[in-house]
Amino acid sequence: MNALRIKINNNEINDIGFGAGRINRYHANGRISPLGINVANLLNDVWCGIYHMDSNSLRKVDWTNKDFIRLSIYGGLNSYDDDKLTKIIVFAHDYCL
Repeated sequence: MNALRIKINNNEINDIGFGAGRINRYHANGRISPLGINVANLLNDVWCGIYHMDSNSLRKVDWTNKDFIRLSIYGGLNSYDDDKLTKIIVFAHDYCL
């Protein structure tokens, strides 16, 4: 399997991660920003695969923005049987977001 590669500011980055690679391939047309890479990988970790998320929501995101990423998530994040909100907070600290 080939490593995922992307160029940001003329610098080639190898292995951007599965979540970011999938977003870059299907939703960002090869122009994902460094912030987009971190957010996509965070979402991949929270949902145990970014492919488990609603593709319509992912399609509406501007993954090329360097300052902020805005995403609408349908359904609840906090309940007695779901820990996604906690995972988002923990992974956001891990990714320095």
